[in-house]
Amino acid sequence: MDRTDGEGSADLSCVRCFVPFLVTPAYPTRARTTRGRSGITVAHSVRLPRIGDVKELATLLNAMREAGVILDYALFGAAAQMRYTEPVATFDADVLVTIPGPEGLDVLKPLYEFCAQRGWHPEGEAIRVGSWPVQFIPVFSLLTREALEQAELADFEGVPFRVVSACHLAVIALSVGRPKDYARILALLDAKAVARETVAEVAARHGLGERWQEFVGRFLDAT
Repeated sequence: MDRTDGEGSADLSCVRCFVPFLVTPAYPTRARTTRGRSGITVAHSVRLPRIGDVKELATLLNAMREAGVILDYALFGAAAQMRYTEPVATFDADVLVTIPGPEGLDVLKPLYEFCAQRGWHPEGEAIRVGSWPVQFIPVFSLLTREALEQAELADFEGVPFRVVSACHLAVIALSVGRPKDYARILALLDAKAVARETVAEVAARHGLGERWQEFVGRFLDAT
């Protein structure tokens, strides 16, 4: 879930890490103004995760996989985007997961129980890891399953952390199709995190070729 906050800004010097995120010691916000290709300028504050929260989340997810509670995982959404682009407004972290056993109405119950036994308790649909609410989202399409299976492996201070690739982030955003999803695609392209041709290939493979062409005509090739 992404959110634009109205909090005051702080003058912060952030360092891009080799690993997936821009991190700071205290979980602050930073003022940022963006101008999209549509010509719309948006001012917002950007909430950044604490370095300890990111490492704690990576450790938790790896422990869940080792215990067999999940088969695999990959960070996606706005939190994953920060591996490839400038910081974006985000309130929590979304994690794709594959879960052993048949699907059911309470498919996430084993995950919540595992977390609760280790001191992380649910807050609504999320688990709070430090100051970071984390939502577990079972793969819900062939596209998201492929995104998880082909996720990149980052190293966060010696802790492995799986993150959805820039290409799959773009194609998932294309499939959802909200204004903030289109902004995500543009940000990934502007950062040269992925090539247009690569996005087109994956989009076509998942039945999104026509939607991609519409996006290109509206945002990339528009005069």
